[in-house]
Amino acid sequence: MARTTDNIVVHGLSGKVGQFVFRQKHGKTVVAKAPCKYPPATVMQETKRNQFSLAIAYAKSLFTDPVVKLAYQARARRGQTAHNVAIAEFMASVDNDKTV
Repeated sequence: MARTTDNIVVHGLSGKVGQFVFRQKHGKTVVAKAPCKYPPATVMQETKRNQFSLAIAYAKSLFTDPVVKLAYQARARRGQTAHNVAIAEFMASVDNDKTV
């Protein structure tokens, strides 16, 4: 992936041009190879995606209570957020349960 700064030719450029995709990240123009099309998702992939969507909803519902959020923040290790801990907890329970 190529990055450029202060280049008047591509400054602010975004979108696909030929085989390249131009994006803006943190005030810089990033040039990358265009993504390839993937085959349709398998049943297992769709199941995991649905479980992850449920995990996101679970985490959001937990953090409506500030006390619960503080408890999850206390369990978070370095580089983690309370949100990560809640999602990991949900996914682990789903993997152990095998009923979802």
